[in-house]
Amino acid sequence: MVESTLWGFDPSAREPDEAPEAAGSGPEAPSEPALAVEATAAEPKSEDLPIIIPGSRALPGSWTVRLSPRMAKARDRKITSRQGELKPLIDGIIQQVHDQRRAVSDRGPARQAVHAAADTGPPADLTLAAAQLDDLLQAGQLERASALALRVTEAFPGEASAELACRAGEASRDAKQEDLAILCLTTAVLAAPPFEQACWQLAGMALERKDPKLAPVWLEYVARLLRVRGADEDAIVVYRQLINICPRRDDVREVLRSASLTGSLPD
Repeated sequence: MVESTLWGFDPSAREPDEAPEAAGSGPEAPSEPALAVEATAAEPKSEDLPIIIPGSRALPGSWTVRLSPRMAKARDRKITSRQGELKPLIDGIIQQVHDQRRAVSDRGPARQAVHAAADTGPPADLTLAAAQLDDLLQAGQLERASALALRVTEAFPGEASAELACRAGEASRDAKQEDLAILCLTTAVLAAPPFEQACWQLAGMALERKDPKLAPVWLEYVARLLRVRGADEDAIVVYRQLINICPRRDDVREVLRSASLTGSLPD
């Protein structure tokens, strides 16, 4: 038997209503900040994608179900057939995080973190930088932690540094420092595209703010990432939440109609 991880994501937990845009969704600044982490969309294999985590504290609530060999083969065929969707999806996510990064990088604490990073030398060792980041977060020094996260991802791009940037982003989110959170979470995505844990965080922030622009954008990205992984049941749950806040999306309604008949998303 083959095990497949599922995630409990309850759309009723947060039912966003339409509201004015908040931090992170403003107009673009004229140019990219000085310390932007450059990234190009790779074409990772589906088995190499990081496990999607709905929020930063969902691992204890996850569970596994056993698939029969026939169901496992059907799932694998589905994942293989969807691989062509991955690169344009990642390209779209990268463009979105660049837009949000520009929107926050020239104001408030996020601007100070960008300038502090530009004035700081790159860390020599990833392990030591991780320990330093933990110390800064425990001390509540979020701007310095964010600056360090920027430098770490620039010096050591990849999933390990993306995890550190995401950790700084989560701490900033918990402290209601939304611009710093967006700066760090977008940095995490760019360090190891699409770094789905950070995508979940960005989606969660948009939902909490009831952002009429960004919430639908991030819900759709999350649903499509789940779909590419073959996690159709979870993608359907996210699509249902998307239709709740965008009831005029006939394309999403048609996807859900088809899924209700077949139990899986159409190809």
